Amino acid sequence: PSKQIAFELGNSKRTVEGHRTKMMQLFEVKNVAGLVKIACISKLYENYLSNPGLYDFRWCANTSSL
Repeated sequence: PSKQIAFELGNSKRTVEGHRTKMMQLFEVKNVAGLVKIACISKLYENYLSNPGLYDFRWCANTSSL
């Protein structure tokens, strides 16, 4: 949930929701399931498991462009 992600990143729930919305627009999907499908197809999760230090997403939540 957005609330848990926000807590772990130290940001607001609205910030997380805003970034999620931007990603959904970027990938032209209508829901979070579509984002998960893209992550599975691109093997993003498998790549993350093999090298988690490479994927530091905290920078994404610290932007104020939304």
